[in-house]
Amino acid sequence: MNDQILEKSSTKSEINLTFPDQYIIPTLPNALLEDIEAGAIHKFAPHHTNRQVLIDTIAHDLINNFNI
Repeated sequence: MNDQILEKSSTKSEINLTFPDQYIIPTLPNALLEDIEAGAIHKFAPHHTNRQVLIDTIAHDLINNFNI
């Protein structure tokens, strides 16, 4: 049973071939950009919406474009 799992997994070298050396984050919502430009770092603290939106945006990009 475990052999099937190992056959389906990618090696580190295969993953690195598709991931760029410099990752450019996707376009962020205007509200996040405004808070970043204003230096409102406190709005990215745990349990704040901006933090979760940022994480979700980047995670969605990594999953859809790089299968990570």
